[in-house]
Amino acid sequence: MMSKTKLVAIVLLALLVPFGTALAAPPVEITVFYSTSSLGFPRWAQAGIDRFNEMHTDIQAKLVTGNTNKLLTLIASGIAPDVIHGPGDRYIAQWAFKDIIQPIDKFVARDREVTRDLVPTIVPILSWKGQLYGLPRNWSAGGIICDTALFAERGVDLPDKDWTWEDLISKARKLTFDTTGDSIPDVYGFAGAFANAHRAPVWLWGAGGDVWNEDMSLCILDEPNSLTALRFYDRLLLSEGVSPLAYKDNTNQPTLMGQKRIGMVHGLAQLVGEAAVARADYQVYISPLPIGPGGADARSHIAVIDYISMYKFTPHPEEAWQVLKFMASEEGFNAGMDMTPTMGYQASLAPHLRKLRDIINNRSHEINPMAWIDIAYTMRGTTLTHPVLGDEVSSLFTSQMALVRDGKSSISNVAVELARQLNVRLNEVKNAGMVWWE
Repeated sequence: MMSKTKLVAIVLLALLVPFGTALAAPPVEITVFYSTSSLGFPRWAQAGIDRFNEMHTDIQAKLVTGNTNKLLTLIASGIAPDVIHGPGDRYIAQWAFKDIIQPIDKFVARDREVTRDLVPTIVPILSWKGQLYGLPRNWSAGGIICDTALFAERGVDLPDKDWTWEDLISKARKLTFDTTGDSIPDVYGFAGAFANAHRAPVWLWGAGGDVWNEDMSLCILDEPNSLTALRFYDRLLLSEGVSPLAYKDNTNQPTLMGQKRIGMVHGLAQLVGEAAVARADYQVYISPLPIGPGGADARSHIAVIDYISMYKFTPHPEEAWQVLKFMASEEGFNAGMDMTPTMGYQASLAPHLRKLRDIINNRSHEINPMAWIDIAYTMRGTTLTHPVLGDEVSSLFTSQMALVRDGKSSISNVAVELARQLNVRLNEVKNAGMVWWE
C-alpha cells in the first residue's frame, strides 16, 4: 500500500511538471539584416544562420535582406534589426555617427579570441574615434594583378617591390599594342576604375595627399600633394593612352583579363577568379602598388571589408552579440562555402589569418598568392566618404571626374572645384550643429 508521504510527493510532482513547462522561456529571436549589394551574400548568410540555429536552442536568428534604403526604412518604422551587415567599411563612421550601430569593445574585451587571429589592419579600419564597431565577414584588397603571359610575350619584367609610379607608366606603354592593324590599341597596359571610391584614394595616399585633413573637417584635394596624385591618375588612365578608358573601350575588367587584353589591373582579389572562368590557363603575378612621391612609407592599399555590427538600440544585446560573433567567426565564414564556388564571396578572402592561408594556398591562378597577405598588412579604408556627408562625397567625386574623362575640364580645375564644393558642405553641416571631429 502506498504511503501518504509518497502519495504527496507524486501529486506535487504532477503539479510541478505543467508549471515548469509553462514557465520555459521561448528562444530569443534575433533579426539579422544582410545587404543584397553583392551576388550570393544573402545565400551565404542564410547558411551561417542555419548553422547557428542548429547549435542554439535559446537564441534563433532570422535573416532579412535588402539594400541600405530598406535598412533605414526598417529603423525609422521601429522594426530595426538586431544585427546589421555592412556591405563596405565606408559605412562604419556614417552609421556610428548616426547612432545606427554601437561600439562592441565591451563584448570583445570579454571574448578576446574574436580578434586574435584577424588580419591586423582590419580592426582599425572597422573602428571610429578609437572604438570598434564591427567584426569582419570577408574582405578584398586592391593590388596590381599582372598577366604573366603578356609580360613574357612583350619582354617586360614583372614589377619588383621597389617599383615606382614612373615604372608603372613605362611598363604600361610596352604592354599596350594593336593586334588588328588599325593602329588603335586593343590590348592595354593598365586598367583601373576611374573615379572609384575603392581605387582612387590609393594614388592620393601614395603622394602624401588625401581627401581630408586628419579630423575630416577640411577637404584637401586642392593641396599640392593631392594635386600631384590626381595629375598622375589622369596620365595613367587617360592622357598616356595605356588604358581602355583612353580609347572609350567599356569592356569590363574580368572580360579583358579573360581575353588576354590587359597587362595590369588595379583590382581586388576576386577579379582573378572571375577572369579565370574564361581562361583556364590564366596565370598572374600579384604586385604591391608602385611607390609614389610620398615614398615607401606612404604606399597603402585599399581595403574593401564587409562586416557584421550591432544595432545601437537592440533590446537583446547579449543574444545579438552571440549571433554577430558566430557570423564573423571562422566557423560562420565556412558555413555554406561549398554551395557555389563561383559566387563573389567565395573569391573574396577570409579575415582570419589561418583560414586566409588555407584559401590562398588553393588559389592556383596566382604564382605568388601569399602576396595578398603582404598587401593586407598595408590596407586602409577608403577616405572618399565622410561620417556626416556619407556617399555624397563619392557621388560628387564621380560626377566631377566625369568632366575630366569626357574632356570638359582639367584634373586641376576639378580638384579645386571638388575641394570648394565639399568645404561648402562641411561648413553647412557645421553650422547646423553637427560635430564629428572632437
